[in-house]
Amino acid sequence: MFDILSFLNEMEGRLSKIHDARMRRVKFAELLVRLPNEDVCDIIESIYLDAIMHRAPGRLLLENLAYLDELHAIAGRKHLSDWYTFSQDNGYRFVGEILSPPGGILPEISPQGHKDLSDLTLGEKKSLARKPDHIMIEKVMYEPNSNIITILLNNGRLLLKHVLFIATRRPNFPEILEVIFRHPKWSTNYEVRKALVANPYTMPSIAIVLVPSLNSQDLEFLEYGDNLAASLVQSVLSMRRELEGSAPKKQKSQKDYDELGGVAGEMLEDLLSENDYGIDPDDLDKIENLN
Repeated sequence: MFDILSFLNEMEGRLSKIHDARMRRVKFAELLVRLPNEDVCDIIESIYLDAIMHRAPGRLLLENLAYLDELHAIAGRKHLSDWYTFSQDNGYRFVGEILSPPGGILPEISPQGHKDLSDLTLGEKKSLARKPDHIMIEKVMYEPNSNIITILLNNGRLLLKHVLFIATRRPNFPEILEVIFRHPKWSTNYEVRKALVANPYTMPSIAIVLVPSLNSQDLEFLEYGDNLAASLVQSVLSMRRELEGSAPKKQKSQKDYDELGGVAGEMLEDLLSENDYGIDPDDLDKIENLN
C-alpha cells in the first residue's frame, strides 16, 4: 500500500503539465497498467470519492476514466478485467460501475432533422453548420448526425440555449450526446453537464463521470428521474452525505510525497518533464485507430 492522497496530488500535478487532453489520458492509462490491481482500484475509488466531494485532485482526474475505449486500447482487455474482478471481490463501491458501466439505450424512434434541410446532402448540411447565422443554426441543431453536430459545436455563433436543446432532446442518439461531452468548451458548462446526466440516451460511462460534478440539490431532483444514472445518483448522494459527516482529509506537503515507495514512487520519478511527454508512440497509434 502507499499514500494514496499524496500519489493523486502528485499525479494530477504532473499530468497537468501536459496541455493536450488526449495525451494526458494516454499517460494516465500508462501509469495505471504499471501498478498492482489493489493500487489501481484504490486510485480509481479515491478519485471518484474526491470528485463526489468536489475536491481536487479527484475532480480533475475523473474525466480520464470516461474514455473507456481509449483506456481499453492502452491497458488491454486483461488489465480491465483484472481490475474489475478485484474491485468486485474486495467491495469497492464505484470502481466496477466506472470500468464496466451498464449498456446504454438507443432510440426506438430515430430523431428527425429539420424539414427545411431534408433534401440537402451531408456535405451541404456540414457547410451550413459552419455558417454564423442563428436562423440556420436553429435548423441544423435538429440534425441526427454526430459529425454535423461536432461542426456545429465549434460555430462561434452557437449559444448555450442551442447546446442545451441538443443535450436535452429526446429521443436522441448517444453519439450526439457524446460529442457534446467531449467538446472542450461546452462540456465544462454546468447546465450542459446536468442536461447530459438527465438525458436517458446519454452513455452510462459518461453519466457516471458527470454525476459527481453536480450539486446535491440537482442530484436529489435527478435520483427519481428516468435517466440511466438514477441508481448511481442515489449512491453518490448517500456517499456525499456520509463523507460530509466525516473529518476532511489532511492536505499533504511535498515532504509527504517523498514517502512514496516501490512501483508507485518509481512511476512518479519517471513522469514527464515539461519538455518530454514520455508517451509511448505505440499507445498514441492505438488511440488514433479508434477514430
